Parts: sequence; structure tokens; C-alpha cells
Amino acid sequence: MPKTQTKEGYGNMRKVYFGLLGFAVVLSANATTKTVGKSGAEFTSIQAAINSFTEAEVTDGQPDVVEIIDGETYDEQVVIGKLIADPAGTGQGEGYLDAAIDLAKRSDPFTLRGRDPNNRPKINPVNVEGMPYGVFTNDPGDNFVATLSYLGINLTVENIEILQASVIADDQYGLNGQAGNMVFRNVLFALEGDKQPGEALINFNNAIDIAGQGFDNSYTFENCTFDATFNGERNAAVDTIYFHGYSQGDADAAGIDPANVPVNVKFINSRFINSDTAVYIRGRAQANNVTFQNCYITKSNHGLRASGKGTFVVENCIFHDNMNLPDDIDRDLGAVETVGREGFTPELTIRNSLFVDNMSADAASMAGTGGWDSRAAAVRIQNDGTNPKVTIENCTFVNNPIAIRFADSSARPREGSVNNNIFQNSNVAVLTASDFQQSYFAAADIIDVLVVTGTNNVFDGNAVVVEDNDKLPNVNLQGTEASVTFTNTTINPADPFAGPPYRVASGAPAGVGADLSGGTPVPDFMLY
Repeated sequence: MPKTQTKEGYGNMRKVYFGLLGFAVVLSANATTKTVGKSGAEFTSIQAAINSFTEAEVTDGQPDVVEIIDGETYDEQVVIGKLIADPAGTGQGEGYLDAAIDLAKRSDPFTLRGRDPNNRPKINPVNVEGMPYGVFTNDPGDNFVATLSYLGINLTVENIEILQASVIADDQYGLNGQAGNMVFRNVLFALEGDKQPGEALINFNNAIDIAGQGFDNSYTFENCTFDATFNGERNAAVDTIYFHGYSQGDADAAGIDPANVPVNVKFINSRFINSDTAVYIRGRAQANNVTFQNCYITKSNHGLRASGKGTFVVENCIFHDNMNLPDDIDRDLGAVETVGREGFTPELTIRNSLFVDNMSADAASMAGTGGWDSRAAAVRIQNDGTNPKVTIENCTFVNNPIAIRFADSSARPREGSVNNNIFQNSNVAVLTASDFQQSYFAAADIIDVLVVTGTNNVFDGNAVVVEDNDKLPNVNLQGTEASVTFTNTTINPADPFAGPPYRVASGAPAGVGADLSGGTPVPDFMLY
């Protein structure tokens, strides 16, 4: 991650560190804490420690903590909240979770943590019966099997590895449930073994009736790693993180306006490796808000993906070597993608980020072709009925055959601004509105509804800046042609922000392109 450049910055971060450390000490001193370990602790099972809390303890106004004192592997499913095992098999009826929901709303903040952030305990159920759980209180038949299942508000999980071997169930998830204000810090989410997960490694459930009661799918992931590697290769089957979106029918039945229960998910200082889709947050009319800051996304098929109404913000991130298998260019892929759903696509903002060597396996063969011959791009913007703004600023694109693609065979209006960026070696185009299946030009020869302005960009070695610009009268990317060099053209997968990579050495003025030499992220100070 980026390193602090000044003593002043270091001093400021030290103040933050010691201030938060003091707060954490006070918090721990006042918390009800129960320990787990293979020896020398109160419990040898994580679930036994969680189950030992009485209702009086979880509602006494003091935070509750389960701390795992060693770095061992725990062969068990873990459940946070009073979810009921096998609700369909045990004959549960409508309202079967009402008591659990009521208790969760009254409960104190709860933390499950490993004691040593450098020796994280592992949760990996392989020799247990896979028990299903659910969060739809009026539908006991809607359930799932997961390594970690949860229902609650103000939950924290830190310094733990959550693994999914898909041994206890073919459709096992690593993580599944529904919560409000849930935080994950220094957590590894990964596959284990040679069986694929079910729908996703991580799933946020979509019971809108409880979303309206505070279980609103608000999550923060800090300093986490999401490793979807399957049999040593890029996952080609399932999403790493998935949210389906709320059903309007369920919303009507619950008497809830989806606009009042936005999904808010934030990823900070996190890494996504070998995903089929790293993150897919789907929406409809509810305004999902998804933010990525200081993240590293590599070797993924789809990278970060969002649909529906709301905002999609990417800041200070690195997208390196995604869509890296032959013929990926022929699919509707992007390191960053917006997708239409029921008339909505999110407002997209990308700032101060690197896009390097994406579509690498197809790059050489793409030379001399046009946007109509392919589908992928570093940033792929699929339009729908609404016209949210697209903003791409202070980014650096290097060795991406197509940097930006707008796709909409219905040719609906879309506006964007592309300012202060560097585009180098796009051997098809910096920007295109063509697509093998969803080209704007399928609707008309002249497209005036796509309005994209750009200023102060720098172009270096691109085949063309705007493809078919004469047919796109309202697309105008201004800038200068220059040869750009960088101080460091190596992205180290073990420490991708080291250097930092691709900082301008010459050819572009100050304030143009990405600069990832910011201050040290809080997780580098081990704030656990």
C-alpha cells in the first residue's frame, strides 16, 4: 500500500494510531469478552463461545467480543445472531425469525476477532454436517449453507480467514446473511480445495422487510483479501461478492419503498485476485452506493460491476492484468463496468486510478481492428434508460486495447466527462461507442445523444482517440499528444502500491494522470 512521504504525514498518522489505539483499549476494557483457543482459553469452539452469551449480556450496553487466541483452523460453521438451523426441515412457519430480529435490534455491538493480526485463525468447515440458515422470516424455505452466517446490527469481524471448501454442501457460500453496519478488517476470504462455491463466495442477502428494520446491507471491508483462485487458476464460474438487489414485489408486500433502503458498501485497502466477477452489486430502483478506495484488482474476468440506480465510485485503485485470457476481448467485460437493469445504471466516478495491461492476451491481435470487432474494455459503460453522469479524471491507462467503451444498441442518452487523464498505447481506441453486440451505431448512423467532454488529457501512442468521431458530434476529448515516461513501470503483486507505480516522470504536466504516492493507510499501522 502507499507509504507516507513526509514526516508531517507520519506524525499525523501516529496521532490517529495512538488515538484509536487508546479508544480500542478502553473499548476492550469495557467489553464482555470470551476467549477461544485449542488450549488456554475459555472455549475450544467459536460457536460455543458465541452461544454462551446470555440475553442479559448482549443487551447490557457493553460491547461483546469473542477473541480467538491462536492461529489454528476451526472446523465448524459459525453463526452470528440467533438464526435457526434448517428452518424448512424443522417445520418453521411464517415469522419464525421475529424473535431473533427483535433481539438483534436490541443487542450491543458484537466483534469476532483473532488476537494476532499476523497469525489469523481459520474457519473452514469440512467435517461437519452443513446446516442451512435463512434470513427471510416469512419464508423458511429460502435458506443457504455458509462458512459464516450472520444476522445483526453493528457487527465486526477482524483478523480471521474465512475459507470455503464446499465439502459440507455443493452450494456452500463462504459468507452469507444480512446486517446493518457490519465491518470486516484484515480478513481473508478464499476458496479451499477443488470444489466451486454455489452462487458466490460472499452473498449479501436481500430480505427487504428486515432491511427496513436496520439490517440494510451496509458493509465496510478494510484491508481484506478476496482470493477466488480455483485449482491454481482464475475462477471461471461464480462471483466473488454478489448482491442480487431487492425485489419490487417483496418491497410492495413489506410496504417499503426501495429508495428508503439503499445498500451502502465500501472497500478500503483491499485486494481482489483471480475472480470471475470480483464484485457485482445489482440494483433496481434502490440507490445502491458502492465505493472502492486504495484497492488492487488483478487477474479477474469481470472486475468491479454495478447495476441499478445509485453511485459507483472508484478512487486510488489499481486494475492490472484483468481479462487476461485469450478471447476475453470478445465478451462484455471490463475492469470497471456499469450494467443496465430495469431502466437504471449507476452514476460512475473513477478518480486517480491505474489501468495497466488489461486484455493482455488479446492485445497484439487487436491491433488494426475496430471497436465493432470486440466487446471488452478497461472501463465498459453499458447504458440503460436513465442518464447518470460518468466522470473519469486523473487516471492513467497503459496498454489497454480499448480504454473506454460506451455500449447501448438502443442509443439512449449518456453524458460523461473525461479530464486530466493519460492514455498510452490503446491500440484500438481510447474511446469507442461501437460493440460487437451492443453498438450505439446499431440504432443510427449519427449518434448525438452520447455527450462526452474532455480537457487536459495526454495521449501517447494510441491508434485513435475517439473512434468514428465524425459520427459522434458531441464527443470531444481534448488534450495534447506527448511521449510520457514513468518512474516505475512495475506493479508488484505482493505490494502493488510500492514505488508507487506509473508516476509521471516526463511528458505530462502536474495534476494529469494518477499519482498513488499518498499517505499510509491506517491498516499499515495495525489498527486492530
